[in-house]
Amino acid sequence: MLGGAPDALLDTYKEERLPVAANVLGLSTRLHKQITNHADEDKVRRDAVTLQLGITYKEMSLSRMCGDLNLKVMSGDRAPDAPGLNANQEPVRLFDIFRGPHFILLRLFGSGGRQGTAREWGKLKRVDVIRSPQSDSAGQVFMDAFGHVAAAYGGGEGEYVLIRPDGYIGWIGLEETLPDLDRYLAAVLPIGLARS
Repeated sequence: MLGGAPDALLDTYKEERLPVAANVLGLSTRLHKQITNHADEDKVRRDAVTLQLGITYKEMSLSRMCGDLNLKVMSGDRAPDAPGLNANQEPVRLFDIFRGPHFILLRLFGSGGRQGTAREWGKLKRVDVIRSPQSDSAGQVFMDAFGHVAAAYGGGEGEYVLIRPDGYIGWIGLEETLPDLDRYLAAVLPIGLARS
């Protein structure tokens, strides 16, 4: 066990990261050749590929979508950032909330604001994304005061989006598919942290 996490979690490293590493090595070799062949350094490629912004883990074993979903993001995508307000109406960004070694469960614009009232998820950090102030949230609140979450993620039916500690979306689903989230968390979290 890896700090209590299932041993099979190690297998996903090879699946996800080795192709990225091979791509980075190939890219760095091409860029090195370009520079050492006395190419004009200003012409060296600087784009989403060289900045590694296009990395995705779609269709990998740690990327799961459940239910009839109509979102602008998919499991395996890098979770988009967005400016908004916290419960005290102070400016905050989603990336500020994502920071740290934990999983984040966003609920996008759910009615009533309460996340999975019959469920508790141990150490999982829960965040209700809302459009206007409300006081009945089961987790932290992020108010999409400027519409950036809606523009980047879509949603509006109370969809759940699980953000992995590396900032990628691991699981997306609906209230009725939360049993699948339990199974997902059991596969990636140390025993006892997935449910409490």
